[in-house]
Amino acid sequence: GARTQSGAQAVAVDDQGRLVVAGYTCDDDCQPEGDLRIYDPGDALVWQASLGAFKSEGLGTQDLAWSPAGYAVVATGGLKGDESAFTVRAFASSQPLPLWTFEHKHLQALQLALALALGRDGEVYAGGLGASSSPAVVFIGG
Repeated sequence: GARTQSGAQAVAVDDQGRLVVAGYTCDDDCQPEGDLRIYDPGDALVWQASLGAFKSEGLGTQDLAWSPAGYAVVATGGLKGDESAFTVRAFASSQPLPLWTFEHKHLQALQLALALALGRDGEVYAGGLGASSSPAVVFIGG
């Protein structure tokens, strides 16, 4: 069907001053398809990558940051069929597939990556919901 809805869920600026947007598109019966896009200063789309299908908009992108290592880092819930996963992925604008993926699952509990902080050397700290409603904080080397 036609894509009738869209949303930007997080924005960042890359090392070239371009706008990086994580969001989704869907039709009237919203089964969101997440994506990551980079726009140049003239608002032209210069790169796009799929983030996959999410069960709902609320499980899509939660946070986005540009790493000093030269790539975008995005925090999301799990993809459709794997909704309870705490997921962090890195994308370089040179390719459509993730450079790396960190995923943590718990079969009985929702886990959701909610916030990102990046260190000077590209190290990634991600926080969110862990199993049994306890906070989860993970360190991912850059």
